[in-house]
Amino acid sequence: MKNSIIALIALAFCGLAPGNGSPSEPGRDWEIHLIHHTHVDIGYTNTQDEVMRKQWRNLETAMDLADASADMPEPARFRWNPEVNWAIETWLDQAGEDEKDRFIRQVRQGSVGLDAMFSNMLTGLMRPEEFYRALAYKGELELMTGKPIDSAMITDVPGWSWGLGAALSQNGVKYLSIGTNAGHRIGHVLEDWGDKPFYWTSPTGKDRVLVFIHGKGYSWFHTPVTLLTGETNPPNKFTPGRLFRYLRELDKRGYPYSILPIRYAVGADNGPPDPEISRVVAEWNEKYPRVQVRLTTVSESFSEFERRHGKELPVFTGDFTPYWEDGAASTARETAIARNAAEKLETAQVLWSLLDPGGFPEARFHQAWNQVMLFNEHTWGAWNSITVPDAKFVKSQWDWKKTRALEADQMAEDLLGEILKADGAGDRVSVINPHSWTVSGPVVLPNPAGLRVETSDGKPVPSQVLAGGRLFFMAGDVDGFTENRYLLTDGPPSSPDEAGCKVGENWLENEHFKVVLDTERGNVSSILDKRSGTEYVNNDFEDGFNEYVYVRGRSPRLGKRKSRDPRPGFRVLESGPLVCSIEVERRAPMTDSLKTEVAIYAGLDRIDLINELDRPRVRSKEGVHFAFPVKADGPAVRYDLAWGAAEVDKDQITGACKNYFTPLRWVDVSGPGHGLQITLIDAPLFEAGAITADATRVKWLRQTEHNGSIYSYVMNNYWETNYKADQPGVTRFRYALFPHREYDPAENSRRGLEVARPLVAAAGGSNRPMPEPPITTSNPDIIVESLKPTPGGALTARLVNLAGQERTARLGGNSKCQLPSGSDEITLERYQSINLECR
Repeated sequence: MKNSIIALIALAFCGLAPGNGSPSEPGRDWEIHLIHHTHVDIGYTNTQDEVMRKQWRNLETAMDLADASADMPEPARFRWNPEVNWAIETWLDQAGEDEKDRFIRQVRQGSVGLDAMFSNMLTGLMRPEEFYRALAYKGELELMTGKPIDSAMITDVPGWSWGLGAALSQNGVKYLSIGTNAGHRIGHVLEDWGDKPFYWTSPTGKDRVLVFIHGKGYSWFHTPVTLLTGETNPPNKFTPGRLFRYLRELDKRGYPYSILPIRYAVGADNGPPDPEISRVVAEWNEKYPRVQVRLTTVSESFSEFERRHGKELPVFTGDFTPYWEDGAASTARETAIARNAAEKLETAQVLWSLLDPGGFPEARFHQAWNQVMLFNEHTWGAWNSITVPDAKFVKSQWDWKKTRALEADQMAEDLLGEILKADGAGDRVSVINPHSWTVSGPVVLPNPAGLRVETSDGKPVPSQVLAGGRLFFMAGDVDGFTENRYLLTDGPPSSPDEAGCKVGENWLENEHFKVVLDTERGNVSSILDKRSGTEYVNNDFEDGFNEYVYVRGRSPRLGKRKSRDPRPGFRVLESGPLVCSIEVERRAPMTDSLKTEVAIYAGLDRIDLINELDRPRVRSKEGVHFAFPVKADGPAVRYDLAWGAAEVDKDQITGACKNYFTPLRWVDVSGPGHGLQITLIDAPLFEAGAITADATRVKWLRQTEHNGSIYSYVMNNYWETNYKADQPGVTRFRYALFPHREYDPAENSRRGLEVARPLVAAAGGSNRPMPEPPITTSNPDIIVESLKPTPGGALTARLVNLAGQERTARLGGNSKCQLPSGSDEITLERYQSINLECR
């Protein structure tokens, strides 16, 4: 029975098909480029440690085969594509000098084709710095081998964030080979793009990468028997009948190119090199002169393809919204931990760059980012994670995966704690701004030395003692990359000069907004702008604002259940004057407890929501959502990405996922004159207009009908393999709401960053002076997204234009940044990013 299940899953997940057909040659000449590789699943078929060692053996076997085929005709000489660099890095860490020398020789002679990516990532979950870290080892390999790496592979995963193309291009990668899964949850990817190469441009329209999505995916030559028997020499499936039939099919479709790159991976995921393929290719080329086959690397194949056909290729731009990121909602708690650990790492990297660039612990940051990437890598667990979730094999893989998120978070905390280690008096607080623009924001001290807050020159700062004894105050106007210093003294907290926030049984308000909660349902019934009279909540929508919506089973139409509690409980948590908050407790389907905290702040145009679920173990299919219907005329729904923003439908490439979306930090619903930004702190998915998951029942959408309403899509267990079967216990989902007037992508992005990477409070302060900012910009739309020390005492600063149109800024600070023009003024196109070296 077990073997039958394995075979069935292998057939379904890998998309295998029999290969019969006539061996007669097609009617025109073809050049077939076989890109022989292994698909690196870090887990799934074996435990993660076993996979690592299996990939080490694959590399060593491939080098043996390359040496053995050295005297064969050049097209038949063995070529190996390790696909990604995770296993290469770990292999080199333990390899002897002779092995390293052989590896370098084979890379230089083209027998081993290195590609740029760390692993096969879920790009919709990645932070901007994570994209760069995923490409960082590329530079080390180039230094080691002396050979540039200008290509990348992504395998299995369908759909890729728009930021991927920009990151590749900015890091010297020109070619992207994509071998998707052949049929499992891939939407319209192969239907629209199989064997249709194109140039994919970044949001600026200038950075671009040549993309080839292989029409047969990556698993056309897989043999599920290997999963059952462990055979290392699977039967050869590269046969004339199989290939010629496909070539005739491509001819009928009008495939115009002379070269056809094909992914060639044998066995199964994490499969081995094929020891017979060089012989097969040599014999093939003698027998079939009109269909010549060449073993190639991605770089070799794509550079020749571009040389012959580059001028014929179309150019497309837009977000290729991913399809598989919904699986991360099967582990919502750990996904949130990894997501926020990445933000903390970015903050820590900036603080080390400001405070101790010479002591920057690059090796520790490298390891911490590796943990984040290993969590966001596409393999969540075992092949039988759903069918036998309590098996030791399944649990061990999830324990390893979960540990990646926990270790990333701990490493980030350690790096922050070390750079913020206090060396001053206990009654001092240093509030540091990790951003390049001026920020005002909330500060919470868990163990204050006093309750009265004063500035360094003795001026009182309003503060409030929160529930549990924490101290809250507002740090005002902290300039970019600088600090404000405060003193804590004995005495009562100072009150604000003007009226602060107010709270009643079911309402909260400050000088900007009044928020009202429905006493019968517990959801938000009104967000009113007191200045303009604008209402932001659409009460005509079928689901209330922040209403818990549960789907039992896969069909939203049949299984939809709501949190219609006739007697929700209300409790005031904080009564002002700086923070006002209410807790609402509701009964909700398939949930032991649902608590929502709503908070508003004096002086801030921000409303916070925290939904906390305590759930039982549920293994029947389900989905959990929170509704956010926004009132606006003719609204557009937009979301941010690494180095860009996209409007639903309008800025998505054909074939992209439209059932759910994976914003970087925020989603915005805006009509003429006003809108609402919703910052998704913990949950990375939303749906537009309706609950449109699970797509196996809803169908894959071509167009949305959102009408300004979105759902935060927070939990599911819809997958049949790989992802987790249940997630009991307490999980929190935090949101920051920003009602606004006209949509401004730069302002949205600054707000999102301020929430994700808030002001940093160092209790105890410091006796050391804060250095002058290393770099400043005169235009807040052009920000310094990241800082990182480099060897030799320089800093790398990544500048980003957040606006939807060209912006210019004058640079300042204590460093001289090297601009190509030699001036101190920089102009960036819409959503453009650029790295500068500052000394």
